Amino acid sequence: MTIQPLLGPKGRIPILIRDDDTNFFTKTEMLESIYSKAWNEGFKVSLSVIPLQKGIDDISVPPNERKTGLSYSIVVNESLIKYLKNKIQQESVEILQHGIHHTYDECRRGEFAGTSYNGKQILCGRDIIVQAFGTEPKFFVPPGEDISQKNLKLISQLGMIPIYRNTIFDRFLRFQHIPNIIKKVPFRLIMRKYSKISPKDCNMSLMKPVIINPMNGFITWSLPSSKFLNLSSPEALLDLTRIIINSCSMVRTPVCILNHYHPYFYDWSSTITRNELFKTWNEVLRSFNELEFGWKVDFKRLYERFRKIQKVHTLKTGSKITIEAEEEITDYSFLGSSSIEQNSSAIFDKETKICTIKHILPQSQIVLYEKG
Repeated sequence: MTIQPLLGPKGRIPILIRDDDTNFFTKTEMLESIYSKAWNEGFKVSLSVIPLQKGIDDISVPPNERKTGLSYSIVVNESLIKYLKNKIQQESVEILQHGIHHTYDECRRGEFAGTSYNGKQILCGRDIIVQAFGTEPKFFVPPGEDISQKNLKLISQLGMIPIYRNTIFDRFLRFQHIPNIIKKVPFRLIMRKYSKISPKDCNMSLMKPVIINPMNGFITWSLPSSKFLNLSSPEALLDLTRIIINSCSMVRTPVCILNHYHPYFYDWSSTITRNELFKTWNEVLRSFNELEFGWKVDFKRLYERFRKIQKVHTLKTGSKITIEAEEEITDYSFLGSSSIEQNSSAIFDKETKICTIKHILPQSQIVLYEKG
């Protein structure tokens, strides 16, 4: 019999929302119009905050500020800080660090993709977020999902947990023994391909559900197929949503809906202008909200539970299964390949083959028996 621990309490699917690019220019009305429904439904939103946004030619910056080259600290936007502090207190928002300036090199590679160590920038950004929100960010999201192996190690050494994409192409770019000049060739080809996509289709690709994988010291995300990397239509996005929901329903793996608030507002309009994108976002949100076995959570609580589950030990001897935990944990679930005898400590669902133990105390033993 195989036993696969599940991250969600009672075997529920962890569902997260991560929105990138909150910065000095972000208006509270923008976040409220995109996420008010999600918050009303009990979703948590993890905001990747840019500490010191630079005035560059990028959609994360309003049109009239894209050529200034100046740095804009999020601390100065007092109304945004007050708004988000209230959301943090309500436990509907958590703050992640999203780089420092959100800049790119001439090849459009992210600011943490180079060969140099960026320790000062990471610490500078962290200090700005502490000054703004009074709390130290635990998680780090590299701009453009682009980060070198050196900087991944550095982030861990600084006590933070990186969250990043981990495709074959990303691993190729991070491979230290390949010269950067060689890496530039395929990267430029990819960027050239994406540059031919219309802005309308590109905006659609900035929102999608992905599968996330918490590990010791880092969290990665991936897609079931490379064909979903650059989605260009509502139909493709909803197709991906169905595939991920079906897949995760079987094995209860965590899902994160990636999003960016600013594409919904053409040229930073004061109201939503991309109605098709907004309609698709609400349809994706509805699909996950209707899951009876979803667990709406943020990265902090997910990672805390992951660490607890890592300290649950299982020993199988014949039909006897002994489970111990180093820390107290409630509603601990695992997926088994065969049936488990019901008892006062555990509930076994025959249809899903998920067994849930109501409560495990440190150093205590829970004994279960496999059905013959």
